Amino acid sequence: MKKVKISFPQIVVDQREVEVTEEQFEDLTEHSSDDEKADFIWSKMTEQEQQWTQGKKWIENAIDAGYCGVAK
Repeated sequence: MKKVKISFPQIVVDQREVEVTEEQFEDLTEHSSDDEKADFIWSKMTEQEQQWTQGKKWIENAIDAGYCGVAK
């Protein structure tokens, strides 16, 4: 199984390695839109981490600004 690194947009930027299937890896690193990446990151955040944000739209904006995302 491969891993991708996801960055969470919080007061302090946190990174976490998350195991994904080959298909998810290809999709996340090559084909996913910012909205799909935001959904993936949101699903990997704890409830407490989600409360530190202003929702998935905030994550999309952070991806667009370049301080949140999915990396190989």
